Amino acid sequence: MIQGAGIILFKNNKILILKSVKGHYDFPKGHVEPGESLLEAAIREFEEETGLDHKHIKIIEDKQYVIEYYVKEHGEIDLKRVTFFLAEYLGEDDIRISKEHESYVWLDLNDDLEKAFKYRQHKELVKKILKDIRELQKHGQ
Repeated sequence: MIQGAGIILFKNNKILILKSVKGHYDFPKGHVEPGESLLEAAIREFEEETGLDHKHIKIIEDKQYVIEYYVKEHGEIDLKRVTFFLAEYLGEDDIRISKEHESYVWLDLNDDLEKAFKYRQHKELVKKILKDIRELQKHGQ
C-alpha cells in the first residue's frame, strides 16, 4: 500500500484546490517519505505544492479524512491511502504553485464544490469537509 498525506486548506468561506498538469483538481498532497509521520508529510507536501509557509496555517487537530483508491505506479497497481488534515489559513494569498500544477483556485464553500472533482472519493470527501467547516464556523473556531 502507498501512503499519502495532504492538507485541506480553508480561509474565510473558501477552500483551496490545485489543478494538476493532468487536468484534474485536488488538494495539496503527496507521498509519505520513510521516517515521516502523516502530518509531517502533509505539511511538507503543502509547502512544496503551494509555496506557503506552514506557520500560517492552523491544523484542526481532530479533523482528519482518509480516502483510498487504486493507482498504477511503476507498472503495478497498488492501493493508495491518503490522509488529509483540515487546516485554516491565517496568512495572505501568496501561493506559488509547483511544477506539478498549472493553477489554483479558492472555491466558495457555497458553490457546488463536488463539480470541481473528477473522482467519486473526492466528491464524497468534499461533502464531509463542508459539513465540518460549517460546524467549525458556527462555533467560532
